[in-house]
Amino acid sequence: MRQINFDPYLLISAIILTALGLTILASVTPSLFGTQLFFALVGLGLYFLFSNLDYRVFRSLGTLIYVFSVIALVLTLVIGVTSRGATRWIQIGTFGLQFSELLKPFIVCALAFFFVKLETHRFKLLIWLALLFPILFLIYRQPDLGGTIVYLFGFGLMLLLSGIDWRLFVVFGLSIMVSLPLVWQVIAEYQRKRIINFLNPSHDVLGTGYNAAQSLITVGSGMLFGMGLGRGTQSHLYFLPEVHTDFVVASLAEEMGFVGSAAVLLVVFVLLCRLAVILGRTKERFPRIILAGFIGMLFIQAFINIGMNIGVVPVTGITLPFV
Repeated sequence: MRQINFDPYLLISAIILTALGLTILASVTPSLFGTQLFFALVGLGLYFLFSNLDYRVFRSLGTLIYVFSVIALVLTLVIGVTSRGATRWIQIGTFGLQFSELLKPFIVCALAFFFVKLETHRFKLLIWLALLFPILFLIYRQPDLGGTIVYLFGFGLMLLLSGIDWRLFVVFGLSIMVSLPLVWQVIAEYQRKRIINFLNPSHDVLGTGYNAAQSLITVGSGMLFGMGLGRGTQSHLYFLPEVHTDFVVASLAEEMGFVGSAAVLLVVFVLLCRLAVILGRTKERFPRIILAGFIGMLFIQAFINIGMNIGVVPVTGITLPFV
C-alpha cells in the first residue's frame, strides 16, 4: 500500500478555508469565481506534487532559487504593472502574477539553505542578513509595507528557532523603537495617513479612513448569523471597497455573521497549531527552519488581515491566506 506523503489536517484546513473563500466570492464578486476556482484547483494539484518531493531537493537548489527570486522581484519593479500607486504585478496574458506572493515558500527554503550552509561560519548572521536585505528592499520598493512586514516576521522566527541568541532580538526590538521617528520619515504619505487614521478613527472617515470605517460597519452588520449569502448591503452596494481581497473577512462576516467569522478563525488556528506540532516533532535543522518561516508568515499575514478588518491594526494591502 502506497504511503501517504501529506498531512490530512493541513490539507483539510486549507480546503475548508478555500471553500469559504470561494463561497463568499461567488456571492460578492461572482465574475471572479471561475478564475479563483481554477487557481484553487491548480494549487491543489501543486500541493500533491510538492508533497511527493523530497524536501532536500530545495537544499540543493537553494542558490538558484535565491538568484531567481531576486531577478523576479527586480523585473517586477522594471516591467511590472502599476496599479493604485503600487508596482507589484507582472502581466502575463490575462493574468497578473505577484511574485512577492508566489515566491514566499521558495524564498524561505532558499534562506534556510544558506542558514544551514553557513552554520559554522564566523559571520553567518551578517551574511544571512546581507542575503535577506535585497528581498526586503525590493518588496518595500513596490511599495508593499505589509508584505515586507510579513517577510520580516517570518525571517525573524527562522532566526529565533535557528539558535541565535535571544538577546540579539531584544537589541533589535529596542533599535526599532529608537528608529521609529526615522521610519516615519521614510514611509510613504498614504502609509502615514493610514497610521493616523488607526490611532484616531474619526480623523477622516470620508477620506483616508473610509476603508477602515466601512469595514467595521460591515462586520458589525452581520451580527450573529449574518444577513445571508447575497444579501450583504455593504458589500453588494460597494460601500465596502476591495470586498473580495483586503476586506474579504468583512464581507464574510456580513453574510455569515459571527458564526462564519469564528469558523475562519478556528480553522486558521488549527492550521497553525498543526504546523507547530510538526515543527515540534522535526529534529533536522533544515526543515525546522523552513517550518518556522512558514508559521511566521502565515500567522502574521492572518493576524494583520483579520486585524485590519476589525480595526485593531492599520489598514494595509494584505489578503487572508487561502480565503
